[in-house]
Amino acid sequence: MWETFLRAHAAVIPLLEDDLARAGLISLNRYDVLSNLQIAGGSLRMRGLVASMVLSQPSVSRLVDAMEQDGQVRRERDPDDRRGVVVSIADRGAEDLARARTVHQRGIQEHFYRHVAPGDEEPMQRVLSHVLRAAVSRSTLQA
Repeated sequence: MWETFLRAHAAVIPLLEDDLARAGLISLNRYDVLSNLQIAGGSLRMRGLVASMVLSQPSVSRLVDAMEQDGQVRRERDPDDRRGVVVSIADRGAEDLARARTVHQRGIQEHFYRHVAPGDEEPMQRVLSHVLRAAVSRSTLQA
C-alpha cells in the first residue's frame, strides 16, 4: 500500500502542475506557498512555512525569494523574535491564488477524487489523518 500511495502521489502531482501551466497560472509550488499562507491567516514564520511544505528549506527559501521579487509575498523580521522571518501573502499573491484555485480544485477532482469510491473517502481520510498526526507529533518532539 505504501508503494502505491507514493506512486500515485508521484503520478498525480505532474498532472496538477500541467493543469495550472496549461491555464497560464502559477506553479503548483507557488500555489502551495500561497495556500498555506492563506490558511494560516495570511502569514507564517518561515520555519512554519517550510514545515507545511514538501520542499526542502533551501528550496522554500529560493521560492519565497522569487515570489517576493514578483510581488506575491512580503518578507519581514518577526516582531516577537528578530531572528525569525515572517512571510505574508501580498495582494498580487492573493489574486494569483484566487485565479488558480478553480483550475487546481478541478484537477484534484479529476485526478484524485473521481477515483475514490463513496465509501472509501472517510476511511482514507481517517487513516491519513492518523498518520499525519503521529508524524507531526513525533517531529515536534524531536525538534
